[in-house]
Amino acid sequence: MNAADLPVMPDLCNRHFPFHCVTALVLLKKLGVDVTKVQMRSVGCYENYRGEILKQTPSQGTTLTDRVQITLDIGQWSAVDLLPYQFFYGMTGLRTRSSGWEDEARALMAPFDAATVRGQANADYEMLKFALSTIDYEHLQRFLGLFDIDSRHDVADRKEANFWAALMPTHHIWAGNPHFTARILQYMFGNKFTIRENIPTSFDIPLAIRSHLGSRFSRLGSELIPGKS
Repeated sequence: MNAADLPVMPDLCNRHFPFHCVTALVLLKKLGVDVTKVQMRSVGCYENYRGEILKQTPSQGTTLTDRVQITLDIGQWSAVDLLPYQFFYGMTGLRTRSSGWEDEARALMAPFDAATVRGQANADYEMLKFALSTIDYEHLQRFLGLFDIDSRHDVADRKEANFWAALMPTHHIWAGNPHFTARILQYMFGNKFTIRENIPTSFDIPLAIRSHLGSRFSRLGSELIPGKS
């Protein structure tokens, strides 16, 4: 893969546009980053109680190759904040005291705290697949296949794939309406279209699918099954 095709590290610590830790992982996953390799350390909610990113490594604009290790400090509760401090500090009554035990305890519990955040991010990402702004390309290809569009041959790039994914459901909904179909054709080709029906006519409802009030069978829908011979 060329360097121009590799993603770059976004600014997740911007104070004007703060990122929640779950949102940050969803964004990184959208960029093609394996979030299982992203290291996170929960520093508690004292500096930030909203779960935002407080510190990131590498810095903004760094090319994310396979050798780059991403580390995030997040403002979220850790198991350290919920367990008695003696669990990590010990009960031997040491005279030399420092805050180093807290940093070591947070580093110890970081894999477990990170697993919780990853689980939330994966759940959100699966739901956001149905939104075109965050959908992954494989899912987009399967979606276009429902409309007989082969993304390998009929679509030039991802931008065009997003265009067809947004357009085709609307086209199918209004395919029986000449006015809206003409508008869709205008959006597609830029020219003005007018669809005129040749013969305005009306059709009688077949007797086989007519329903009468009080009928013993029709009221249950047994005679209204489409395709019944």
